[in-house]
Amino acid sequence: MTSRIVLPSGVRWKALGQVLLLLTLFFEPTQAQIETANGAVVSPRSPEMKVRTFFQGAENGDTYGLKLVGTWGLTRQDELRVSLPVHNREFLGDSRFGIGDLYVRYKHSLHQEDGVMSSDRFAFLVDGTLPTGESQAQGRPTRAQLGLGTPQLGAGLVYSVVRDRHRFSAEIGHRQPLGNDLAGTSRLNLAYWYRLTPGKFPEDEQVTEVRGVVELLSELRGPERGRDAGTLVFLAPGLQIYPSRSTQLEINALIPVAQSLRDPLGDRRLGGSFTAKFRF
Repeated sequence: MTSRIVLPSGVRWKALGQVLLLLTLFFEPTQAQIETANGAVVSPRSPEMKVRTFFQGAENGDTYGLKLVGTWGLTRQDELRVSLPVHNREFLGDSRFGIGDLYVRYKHSLHQEDGVMSSDRFAFLVDGTLPTGESQAQGRPTRAQLGLGTPQLGAGLVYSVVRDRHRFSAEIGHRQPLGNDLAGTSRLNLAYWYRLTPGKFPEDEQVTEVRGVVELLSELRGPERGRDAGTLVFLAPGLQIYPSRSTQLEINALIPVAQSLRDPLGDRRLGGSFTAKFRF
């Protein structure tokens, strides 16, 4: 003979409400790291818009400006992202301002398993750029132009795992310019972030969530125009602040920790970004 524990209806509904609240608070803001891609897919009912200001220092000229980034969930498994930079690019004392190359990314969720305060997500992505930026300025090598002057096409894989306050994501991919005898670039990005506050989400109030993020961003570029293949590795610490479910603020630094790439821009120096993200 088996026995069952039957809870009063009021208790059952309260317990169910607590579980749903935890799931909503924990899994709704899943685009968690700043540079590294995420295995999650944006909900079709909650498109996102990012406005990012950025700065990247380099030996032969700095680059700074902003990026407008829109992300739409096409289905519960499919996502589309479009990004357009508007930037100022310096090179050996000369300065050029304008739009850069348009970036487009499609992401498809291959696996998603969610539990209470846990998640495992695996996704495939295809991305590329269109040559919308100026690429014919006199006296500038291709890598120092506002745009590359040729389309790029790439693909990658992303895996993300969430365990309570701890989150991890890994991204691997490759992008290949289709002209201009430019070399392709492979990337391996790793991200870890930790929810600093709150320790636990309260049941009946909205609180400001703060996360600390550390990313390791690396790229390998093949031999190009007489130059050997080379690598760039950045450490990117940052913070994320969620004042509300519809608004997120991000700030990070880009610190070069290893580089053997020898291109016209020279050694990379400190960089960083500040981003405001809105959900609709």
